[in-house]
Parts: sequence; C-alpha cells; structure tokens
Amino acid sequence: MINRQFVNVALLLWGGLFCLMAAFCLSLGEGYNRTKRRWLMCAQLAAGVLLLSDGLGWYTQGTPGVLSRNVMYITNFIVYAGLFLVLLMFHRYICCYLLDSGTGKVPLCARMVEGICTCGVVLVIIAQFSDLFYYIDDQNIYHRSDTFPVAMVLLAAGMMLEFCFILSRRKNLTRGRFIVICACVILPVAASASQIIGSEISLIDLSIGVMMILLFVVATTTQNRELAQAERTKNQIRERLEIATILNRCVEKLSAGNTVDEGLKNLLETVNGYFCADRTYLFEIDFARNVLVNTYEWVRGGEVSAQKDNLQEVPLEVIAVWMESFRKARVYYMPDLEQEKGRPSYEMLKQQQVWRLLAVPLLREDEVIGFLGVDNPTCHYEDATLLASIQFFVTNSLERRKQQQYLRRLSYHDTLTGLYNRNRYIEVLEMTRQVSPEWVGAMYVDLNGLKKVNDRQGHRAGDELIIRAARVLEEMFGENAYRVGGDEFVVLVLDTEQQAFVQKTEQLHQKLKQCGVDASIGAVWRQYAADLEQLLREADEQMYREKKQYYGINRGNE
Repeated sequence: MINRQFVNVALLLWGGLFCLMAAFCLSLGEGYNRTKRRWLMCAQLAAGVLLLSDGLGWYTQGTPGVLSRNVMYITNFIVYAGLFLVLLMFHRYICCYLLDSGTGKVPLCARMVEGICTCGVVLVIIAQFSDLFYYIDDQNIYHRSDTFPVAMVLLAAGMMLEFCFILSRRKNLTRGRFIVICACVILPVAASASQIIGSEISLIDLSIGVMMILLFVVATTTQNRELAQAERTKNQIRERLEIATILNRCVEKLSAGNTVDEGLKNLLETVNGYFCADRTYLFEIDFARNVLVNTYEWVRGGEVSAQKDNLQEVPLEVIAVWMESFRKARVYYMPDLEQEKGRPSYEMLKQQQVWRLLAVPLLREDEVIGFLGVDNPTCHYEDATLLASIQFFVTNSLERRKQQQYLRRLSYHDTLTGLYNRNRYIEVLEMTRQVSPEWVGAMYVDLNGLKKVNDRQGHRAGDELIIRAARVLEEMFGENAYRVGGDEFVVLVLDTEQQAFVQKTEQLHQKLKQCGVDASIGAVWRQYAADLEQLLREADEQMYREKKQYYGINRGNE
C-alpha cells in the first residue's frame, strides 16, 4: 500500500524545487518585461519556500523531540502565510497585464484581494499563538482546529475576487493567456473546497505548485515569443537600414556619373552587389515596334556571360505574364525556372541560364515603360524593397537621358533635314586637329536654283527640295553628311579608298538628278590630309567652279 506521507513529501519537494528553479531562470531573463518578471519571480520563490516547508513539515510530523516540534510550528506558519503571499504576488503579476500603466485607477475587487491577503497574513500570525487554524499534539502530529475553514474560505474568496477582476478586464488578455490564468485561479479554489471537506494530502499546496508551473510555462512562452518578435524587429530594422544605405549609395551613384549612362551603369553595379546576382539590367519598351530592348546591363565577373547583345528585339508577348504584374505595379518574382514552363519566356531564360529572377516595373504616369531586373540573385531575393525604391530614380534618369538626347539632337542635328548640322561639323573638325587622318574624301554640295524655286513656288517647295537632297546624302553617306548652310552640305569620309569615293561622287550626281535636285559638287580625295581644313577649301573651290559653270550655262533661263 502506498504511503501517503511519502507521496506528499515527494510531490511537495519536487514542486518546491521546480518553483525555485523557475525563479532562478526568471532572474536570468533580460528581454522580458521587468515588472512582470519581478512579480512572477517573487511568486515562484514564495511558492517554492511554501512547498518545501510543507514537505519538511510532513517529513518531521510524528517525530518526537523539541526540535521537531519547533520545525512543525515554523513550517506550518510558512505554509499558511505563504498561501496568502503567493495569492498577493499572483495578483500583482496579473495587474501588470490588466491595468493600464499610469492611470492610477484600481478596481474595487482588485483592492479587496490585497485586503484579504493582508487579513489572511494577520490571522496566520494570530494562529501562531493560538489554535485558530491548527494545533500540534504531544506526539508532534498536526491537527486542524474547528476554525480551520476560515483560512480556506478567505483564500477561496480572494481567488474568486481575482477571477472577477480578470473577467472585468478580459479584453486585455489573449484567449490562450485568459484560459491559463483562469485555470490558475480555479485550481486553488477547487483545492480549498476539497481541503475544507477533508483530505490527508496537501491539495492546496499541490494546486499552487501546478499553478506556478502553468504560469512559468506561459511566461516562458510569452518571453520567447516577445524575444523572437524583438529579434525579427531588430532584423527588419537592420534590413531597412541596409536598404536605406544601399538606396543612398544608388542615388549617389546615379549622381556621380558624368552622364546618365555612366550613372545608370554605376547603379546597376551597386544593385548587383546587393543581390549577389549574375546580372542586373534595364529593359525599355519600344512601343512603335512592340518589342523589348535591353539598354543597360551589369554582369558579375567570372563565368557569367553578357546577354545584352542577344536581347535587343525581344517581342513583348514573350513576357505577357510579367506585364500583367507590372501593370498592377507589382513585383515579378520567379523562384524557380520551372514556374515559366509552357510560356514563351522559358526557353529564353533557360538559354541564358537564369534559374531565379526578380523584376520591378518602370512606370511613367501609371504606364509601364520597361523593367529593372536581376538574374540569379543569391541574397535578399525575397525582398524587392530596394528595387521598388529605386525604380522611381531609374525612371527619372531615363527621362533625363531622353531629354538630354533631345537637346543633343537639337544641338547637333538640323531640324529640317535630320542631318548633322554646322555645330557637329565644327566639332568633328576640332577632333581631327590632333591627328592627321589618312585616306580622306571631302565633298562640298550646293543646290542649284533654290532661290528660283523659293521665288516661284514658295519656301515650302524650297524646303522640300532641300529635304530630298538631304535624304539622298543620308542614304549614301549616313552620319558623314552635314548641312552647314541653307543649301550647302558637306561630306567628310575617313578611311575610304579613292576609287570608292569617286564612284560615290558620281552616284550622288545621278541620284540627285533622279530626285529632281540639281546640285554643284566639289570632291577631293587625299591619301594623307595633314590639314583637313585645306582639303575642305579645295573641295569648296571645286564646287564653286562647277556652280559658276552651271550659272554660265543657265543664265538666260534665270
């Protein structure tokens, strides 16, 4: 048959040691709320001393001698006083959850709990000098007195008031915490009721031990959760700080370049380093041809190959699924190439050895004008915050580049014909001053009869004549043709053979006549042109001789 005294002692000692260990563990915690931790630690200490004292009392019960008798009185005093002290500590711990700090308003039921605890401790002190709750006979055996239920009723009343207090502030607790705290209240109340009826086991003390275990588990879980949340918050702050730093660096890189092109390349390099990616690139949409053009690319050194030249005429329908996300201003994330299987983009990405991809749209007035992407990122690839943040700056840079190109075109291109103008012509001459070009062909072209066309047919007809001549020159000589005056053009070709240049001069005569344009042309070729301006003067003089001949023949028709 099981010895009830042995069972009591074993359970009480185990519970007491657990409470003391729990108090020690709580004392080591630093991330948990200090006030909550302090009151729970005090409750665990009080419960631990209570349970160990009760276990010692059960162990020494029935042992003769003055020492054993004194131990019985001391342990019973600690047990009875400890019951009310644990209730008080538990109440203060619950107040940390239920009362708003700084308000100073404490409900009546909460104040009554503290009053009952104070009253209970006073009665325990009185019981120490009387037989109010218990007495010990000559054989050192503990006996309950007739007024013993008063202690249990007080304890149960305190716990019930605590329960009412908890119910009144239910909204301040999560569902799980509310259930656990209610269980911590109900257990001692049920044990008090059982103890009044009679039991040879310390049910109240054991229920308090269970209550402390529950509170420790909840507190530890809450602490771990709060610490995990704090760590997540810390990581988020660190990530945001890193993103902010990289973003500042990106903006700095955009501004540091002498041109927009340099700035964008510097930015792509920074972004590529942040994601530890193979490539970072910009695609722009050519709406006229409905294609994608890879305008900028940064490639990580090593085995990664550049793909810019292979991605200049990509049909827009290849990324139709991507565009759906882009039009909603969403990031497109491809965690694995298999996601693209069955789509036109699959083979293209597979050929480029792209296994993971992250891209954000470039928007101008809610219209997708392109996208910024990274291939095979190995870091930060699940967070597109940086890309989403810099897309505004990238779009602005592209707009600035377009404006610069427009201004450059206005500065170096003739508005009527589209050919390079005198500004560009003079710049080319300046550049060739430092070197002595070889195999050079120079040509002066001056339209005949432009004034007559303007006078008889109007300036619009004269402009059309100039445009027809410019188209022929552009078709034959491209960027080597310049309009330097109203009806004057210059052609300057480097690294050309004499025979080829002479043939083109003859072809120019024929094509101009076919277009209804009469022009005087002076053409000179030299193997060595130490003085390019002298060469051009010779071409100009030859052109004037031809023009003089033209006007001599046609003077009567003017």
